[in-house]
Amino acid sequence: MLVQNGSSGDRHWLRGGCAADPDPAAWTCTLEAYTSDADGDSPWHYALHARVRIADRSVDLGSFACPGA
Repeated sequence: MLVQNGSSGDRHWLRGGCAADPDPAAWTCTLEAYTSDADGDSPWHYALHARVRIADRSVDLGSFACPGA
């Protein structure tokens, strides 16, 4: 959607990944989206964080967070 609704020359990136959590039975996962115009102005950056239980790969719905939103 960011690319489809943007302008020619806009910069975009989407990334995500998981890392060790303080709880050894879980991962902390992050999904990020960023866009700005070609000059780097008007940046838009959001991230979603959640914990994922390793045993069954299920998301801990109580852990969802969007820092900075």
